[in-house]
Amino acid sequence: MLDVVNSSVSVPEAYIFDFPDFPFRGELLECRWGSEYMTKEDYFKAIDYFVSQKRNRVNINCYCCWGPQFDEPTAGNLFVPVPGYPEAKKYHNKKYYSVKERRWISEDNLLAPMFEEDFLGEVMAYARRKNMKVLASINSLGHNSILPRCIPEIAAKKADGTPKGGGFCTTNPKTYEVMFGIYDSMIEKYFKPNGLTEFCIGLDEVSDAYRCECPECAKRDKIELQLEYMETMLTHLKEKGITSTRVSFDMLHHFGKITPEYRAELDKKGIGDMVDISWWSYIDAPNLFRGDPDKVNNIFRGTMKPYSGYMNWDITADTQ
Repeated sequence: MLDVVNSSVSVPEAYIFDFPDFPFRGELLECRWGSEYMTKEDYFKAIDYFVSQKRNRVNINCYCCWGPQFDEPTAGNLFVPVPGYPEAKKYHNKKYYSVKERRWISEDNLLAPMFEEDFLGEVMAYARRKNMKVLASINSLGHNSILPRCIPEIAAKKADGTPKGGGFCTTNPKTYEVMFGIYDSMIEKYFKPNGLTEFCIGLDEVSDAYRCECPECAKRDKIELQLEYMETMLTHLKEKGITSTRVSFDMLHHFGKITPEYRAELDKKGIGDMVDISWWSYIDAPNLFRGDPDKVNNIFRGTMKPYSGYMNWDITADTQ
């Protein structure tokens, strides 16, 4: 519709109808189901597709873990380096049937291209040129077994002092040193050069199985410990220039903390305005939002993830 004459650009009088009417329309790319194999060009193509579908956000999950799946003991991956810990890596396997060669092909001990080539910043820059923002997420406490195995010092412990294999000891200062190192490195290398100030720290499905039982943690209330961890992360990210941080709803929902009273507590600490509650649910109606759909609210800013096809591994959308 644009009419360009020399350096003058005009558009004819018209009525423009655009949709959907949401300020942020995004996609979530988990760090499994194929993204662990994606090259830089694959990400560029994905961004082009998302832009064509009117998306203006994409959340690239850079660290998250699940249980055994696809012939691997740990599903999930780590897409960014951990400063000071070159041993912190996740190797994965690839198995597929080659139609061209008419045989099954297996490849073991692979690193994700994003980790090996460290191109997250380039993906962010490409998205920026397309008028899209990339949100990166680093999960922890729940969905967290790669880092504790690679760095046993920060792992949640059993009562006898041996690592549980998942979760963090949140009374150990080293845990915060490692996590702050990851955050700070990502912000300096990827976020600041691309003008990005949104982050995601997950904290979904925090299981009691990953609760640390060391003497210091055992003396503390588990809810108090988990909230303290979250608030410490939020405070640090704000100090580093992050203005919006997504936190999964279920931990706070389960603890009864998505309330005006808790919002007031976080406001006093200067971090209430940072919280963006990530609402998601993919179970049948009776169990929607952990069985309490009436408690979904807008006390904090929120992002809704309609996982309509999650069980079929469909692409999921973020709508804010």
